[in-house]
Amino acid sequence: MQTKLIAGMFDPRNPAFNEARGLAIFAYRLSTKPETFFQQQASTLLRADKIKHLKERFPRSNYKSTSDWVEAIRTEIFSVLIPAVSEFDPPESTESGEEAEALRQWKDDCQVAATINKAADLLEYDHKETLRLNAMIIKQTHHCAALKAWEKAEQGRRKT
Repeated sequence: MQTKLIAGMFDPRNPAFNEARGLAIFAYRLSTKPETFFQQQASTLLRADKIKHLKERFPRSNYKSTSDWVEAIRTEIFSVLIPAVSEFDPPESTESGEEAEALRQWKDDCQVAATINKAADLLEYDHKETLRLNAMIIKQTHHCAALKAWEKAEQGRRKT
């Protein structure tokens, strides 16, 4: 269960997903394999809305070179997308320190709540699977007992 919850931090479809981490890794890995990485691996590191945003804002056909395209995407990720999702945003000048701390706490609380909801779903699934497997075990145990009884009855008939 704990492993599934931790794994959720790395799954873009999970509410506990660490989006800033996914964006940073995507930006790094995009620069290492630009020709194929976006199409083949974006969904493993980015949420669907971020993929759509990058595709619409930076179509490959608008850039003469791959390196220009990659640089435009990396700039967007580091200057716009990560700051928008980062829980470590510096407070704006109009926010007091208390307001900024309250905002960070609220973001943390939302992520914890999402993780707890996911954990509840996992626990419910686990409970249902346990019940199903126990029912199968009981059924097989009854079947084995019936076979054993039949076998003893057959041995008794053969002796007579």
